[in-house]
Amino acid sequence: MVEKKQELIVSIHQPSYWPWFGLLYKIAVSDSFVILDDVATNKATNQYRNIFFCNGKEKYLTLPINYKMGIKLIDLEFKNDLYIDDHVSKLENYYRKAPFYSEGISIVKKIFLKNHVKPIDLIIDTMMSLMETFLIKTKLSRSSDLKKVGAKDDLVLEICRALSADTYISGMGGLNYMKNYDKFDESGINIRFIKYTPIIYKQSPEFRFVPGLSAIDLIMFNGVEQSQKIFRENFSKIELLEKEQVL
Repeated sequence: MVEKKQELIVSIHQPSYWPWFGLLYKIAVSDSFVILDDVATNKATNQYRNIFFCNGKEKYLTLPINYKMGIKLIDLEFKNDLYIDDHVSKLENYYRKAPFYSEGISIVKKIFLKNHVKPIDLIIDTMMSLMETFLIKTKLSRSSDLKKVGAKDDLVLEICRALSADTYISGMGGLNYMKNYDKFDESGINIRFIKYTPIIYKQSPEFRFVPGLSAIDLIMFNGVEQSQKIFRENFSKIELLEKEQVL
């Protein structure tokens, strides 16, 4: 008897510095996740920055990189290494009063102790650290290793073909660039869109809840064990929509 081939679910996204839950859930619903590390750096995204909680408000922390128009993420370099003490110090100040500050800051410091030479390696390590914390077992790979070319949905399609994907998981933002669905249909690749509803969790009782922050925030206020439980409970609420449902 021939065994039925197991569906291979692939998602693709640019790397993110200490990512938020929307990206972590996209990774978690996939069998294989490809980090787009050889695309142009975009100052408007959270590739090398993210948002944290500071006295009830959103606060960006940004890595000091040698940005210039068109530079790829893998080619970025640090302007200096002062960011290590700076980011650790700022996160210590932001979260010192959080009930599980010691658990959260130990995760942060463990990554910074590696003294990364290239920003892309630090960024990916922050992603892998949070994946490990939330027990996400998805296989990771880098687009630079696959050596595929193209733009927008053409690049997505080439990567999916290279991995023999059956299903590609897109964020809702993919509606802005996923235009030629026939190419995916012809390649036998189904497209589904992930609809993520932000998690509401216990944060500082002194302020209103601030959504959309790095997942480090949940750990600082709830601890690793409770954060893992919250992550699991909300996983079942993730919606994967067929393209016909969103087009």
